[in-house]
Amino acid sequence: MEWVQITPQSYPVNLLAKDWSARPLYLSSFMQEFPAMIHDMEVLPDDVWLVSYPKTGTTWLQELLWLLLNGLDFTAALSKDLELRSPYLEFDFVLHRDEQRALKPVLELPSPRLIKSHLPLALLPAQLWQGKGKVVYIFRNPIDAWVSSYYHMITVGFIHSTTLEQFMDERLDTEFPKRAALDHAAEFYQLRNEPWVYYTSYERMKSNLRGVVEDLCQFLNKTVTEQQMERLLKHLSFEEMKKNPTTNHRWEHGQRPKQNNNNNEVYNFIRRGKVGGYKDVLSPQLIDKANAYIEQRLQANNVTLAQLLLLDDDNVKESGAVGAGAALGVMLLLLLSLLAPMQANMEEHGSHLTKRYSDQTVHGYMTERTCWWNEVCKEEFQNLFRCKCPQYSYCRSPGRYYNAYCSMTDTGYIWTQLALGTVER
Repeated sequence: MEWVQITPQSYPVNLLAKDWSARPLYLSSFMQEFPAMIHDMEVLPDDVWLVSYPKTGTTWLQELLWLLLNGLDFTAALSKDLELRSPYLEFDFVLHRDEQRALKPVLELPSPRLIKSHLPLALLPAQLWQGKGKVVYIFRNPIDAWVSSYYHMITVGFIHSTTLEQFMDERLDTEFPKRAALDHAAEFYQLRNEPWVYYTSYERMKSNLRGVVEDLCQFLNKTVTEQQMERLLKHLSFEEMKKNPTTNHRWEHGQRPKQNNNNNEVYNFIRRGKVGGYKDVLSPQLIDKANAYIEQRLQANNVTLAQLLLLDDDNVKESGAVGAGAALGVMLLLLLSLLAPMQANMEEHGSHLTKRYSDQTVHGYMTERTCWWNEVCKEEFQNLFRCKCPQYSYCRSPGRYYNAYCSMTDTGYIWTQLALGTVER
């Protein structure tokens, strides 16, 4: 594919004060006229624009947003393809190369419009930079996104007789630097505190989908009952999304010219959904090469991958309290009663103290509660425990170690924690 460098009519200097001449912007050669078409595009006050780098969880978040904007109408969501309910801004032009019809799917969409785009910040409509409408952005570990792109391109017939290792190795030297995943995300990450921007990550949706839903309700000024929340979380589960024909881009695939798929390999659009799944399919040498490129772009943007993926707890907006006040009080008392003798022993023995994972000097306690799918577990203590359910099974904080595990039930997970303190001379 031939790539050309794009110089837009203007840059969002009102948002990010940086040397935009050092931020090269590339598009496929046939797309080079498209940015001029949308630079002055009207953005409606109730627009919601979902922006992302490709294969970063866009469809998952798109379905969630459409439901929140349309009164949780599950019947409509299951009866009409997502691409028709929420058009992909660039798709028609990519398909037909016709400027006269390119924006028609978006312009004819009734309000409130949910519009998807993979364009970088500087190539989006200028009115978005002025805070007209709202932007929701999602990012994902780019190596997972690149692997997902490979299987998608195999399915639609864009690549043939190319192994995953070949695909990754070649594109790390050619295409990926021009598509600039880290630069794409870093710009929106810097805008995450703007009132018209909501920034999240695929990894956060996997670990705390309920929290993301609650955040978006606040961002969009929507309300969801507990009964609606339960149905929404089930509807958005990987199993339901994978088997839902309206969220697997079958309409979109049907619009594309038929490609010869010599390998006869067909993968579901929602294929695997595993965080860090690239480690199962790529060689250590190729992972090292990808990480070296990623680190170079992170340093150029003065950001870490943990920050972009919201794995840094300071960057994650927490959802509301999850336990009853009485239960919280009891659990706090339990924690204090556990820590008090430990503190006394530490003060008595001073600098000779060492810490182990566990021993018999302090009695443990057991506590149990139910948490919803992917909810932050024991949220009221998470600043101490750094524990989430069900992804992490071992929780620890300095000097205190907590063995926690989760078991699945029909309604959620049962979280059980055994806490053991340890001090000795």
